[in-house]
This record gives sequence, structure tokens and C-alpha cells, in this order.
Amino acid sequence: MMFFGQVSASISHEIKNALAIINENAGLLEDLVLMSAKGVPPDIDRLGRLGETIRRQVRRADDIVKKMNQFAHSADHIAEKVDLYETTCFITDLCGRMIDMGRVSVNAIPPPEPVGIYTHRFYLQNILWVCIASIMKASCPDAQIKIHFETAARSAIMRFCVDPAPDSGFLENLFAGDAKVLGGYLQLQLVSGLPSGEIGIRLPARMQHQP
Repeated sequence: MMFFGQVSASISHEIKNALAIINENAGLLEDLVLMSAKGVPPDIDRLGRLGETIRRQVRRADDIVKKMNQFAHSADHIAEKVDLYETTCFITDLCGRMIDMGRVSVNAIPPPEPVGIYTHRFYLQNILWVCIASIMKASCPDAQIKIHFETAARSAIMRFCVDPAPDSGFLENLFAGDAKVLGGYLQLQLVSGLPSGEIGIRLPARMQHQP
């Protein structure tokens, strides 16, 4: 699936960056050891900074791997109770590098009360990224995307508020091809009648299993 491949490639790039920094600092430590062997007094402060940099990058890589593991296991269950706000925060964090490359900011606004639905977590994450990536593509650089969450009758609504508003006409192409099939499986509906610059999706409180 393209979504899994995109996320995996982005995560592997972040891990490689962390490893490259660790490798660079390990090389510097080796240089200091060689200089010390030749009688040059070791720079204790520099050694401390190098050690802290390596520890920081190890923690960074460990955090990335934990997120990747959590992402991979999200496909284990057909349907489960999912908190929309927490899931959106997870996806924006997981896809942070791709969002940065899109030169936009994405902020999930915490709702007053938890907004939960019973659905397929992995496919929900996929459709959330479809929405974010599509809006990013249609928006100008430095656009701000704020995501709001609401509980409705037997459903939940997510509103993507974009400033400045993206070009009109992209909404028709938001769910096409595989995304259309995915949206149908999740029983997603677009919310009509929203102000300019807002895109809304409605998800059922409990997804009905489909063949």
C-alpha cells in the first residue's frame, strides 16, 4: 500500500539521519583518542558534548522505532475504539518530515471532551493522511491547517480549517481512486455547507463491517 510505503520511507530516512550523526560523533571521539595517545590532553568538555549528542540521537532513533512499531501494529485489528484527536496527533507526528517538506503547519486542536469512534485504526490513519496530504498539495507555502473534532449524532466530524483557503475545485479530487474505496470502507462522508477554507469529513460512531 502506498501509504505504508511513504511512511516507512520517511521513517527510515529519519533513522538514517540519526545514525549518520552518531557515526560522525563516533569518528570525532576516535580522533580525540588518537590525539590523546600522542600526548595531547583530552578536551573534557568536548568529550562530554560528544557523549551527550550520541545519547540524544540514540534516544531519537529509539523513539522513531517505537512509533514505527506502533504504526505497524495498528493493522492488527479489524476494528477497535479509536480516539480521533490522539490518532491525528500520532499521524502528524509520524509524518512530520513530509509535512515539513510541504512547508505547511498542521495543528490538531484538542476537543473539550474525547471524540472516539469504533473503526479500523490503520485505514483511519491512511485516510487522515490522504486529507492532510491533499490539502497540503492544494495550499500555498506557509499555510496553516487546524483540525477540529466534534461529536455528532451517531458520528464524529473532523473539520480541516486552512488559512489561506486552498484553491477551489480540489475537493472533487480529494477522494479518488484507492482513496475513494478506502473512504467507502470507512463509510466516510464529506460535510457540505462549510465556510471557505474548511473541509469536513463525517465518520460513523461505529463502522459497520463490509465484505
